[in-house]
Amino acid sequence: MAQHSTTYDFSRFEERTPQVKQQEKAVQLKVYEQSRAAQARNNGKKVAVRMVLCMGLVALLLSLNVYYMALSNELTHQISDQRDELEELQGEALRLETELEGKTSLSAVGDYASEYLGLNKLDESQIQYVNLSNEDHIEVLTEERSTFSLGKVVDQLKSFFGQIKSYFTGQ
Repeated sequence: MAQHSTTYDFSRFEERTPQVKQQEKAVQLKVYEQSRAAQARNNGKKVAVRMVLCMGLVALLLSLNVYYMALSNELTHQISDQRDELEELQGEALRLETELEGKTSLSAVGDYASEYLGLNKLDESQIQYVNLSNEDHIEVLTEERSTFSLGKVVDQLKSFFGQIKSYFTGQ
């Protein structure tokens, strides 16, 4: 047989004997049978690979589902904890508001003034009414206080420092 080149294969035009034809058919059949067996093996391998990929995809999806459920559970717990803390803080705010109202009520202020500051409510005898029926008027002071004198300032400073000196010396 000649070489099997597609461009120079002249053996196809030569006459063949019936034996060669039979051998070629047998070879061709064997090749055909081998290719079917190989194709069946390849198909089996392809099916197996597809099955493995599908199982891997299913496993991936299941693991993602479990992960997101765990994440959702964790977030639900955080929300629950934050709600509990909010309720606690709202209760504390209500308690503080009530305490503030109690401390700033008029009776509490009156009690504090009478107990700690010694203040009492006014009696009728302590009330004095002022009559302002006269017109308003202005008085201008014309005494020595209205004039500025350097001597008076110096005298007042001497007096002040003398008092400080006597305070520290104990006289």
